Amino acid sequence: MFKKLVVGALAAGIALTGGIGAASASTEDTTNSKSLTMAYSCPDYIGNGKYAQTIYNPGGTNAVYANTYTEMTCHGKIKWYFKWKKADGGGYYEGEVIK
Repeated sequence: MFKKLVVGALAAGIALTGGIGAASASTEDTTNSKSLTMAYSCPDYIGNGKYAQTIYNPGGTNAVYANTYTEMTCHGKIKWYFKWKKADGGGYYEGEVIK
């Protein structure tokens, strides 16, 4: 008998609140106001307005690297110049901020 009373009270409570979904519905503005931000690389400053970084391309010691390329970084747009290939196969670049 007690069990039927508890079940009945629960059912009545759910019915009076409009159901579980309606009772917990959000009333906040649902427009998406998030802005996207890019995470730029932040190469090492080596002085004299120059930056340095090492790039690793697939191929290990047989990897091929571009002579120059341009990239947006946390310092601004940098034009990179290939300097040499390191013993571990990485390409060493130095670059300067350009406009």
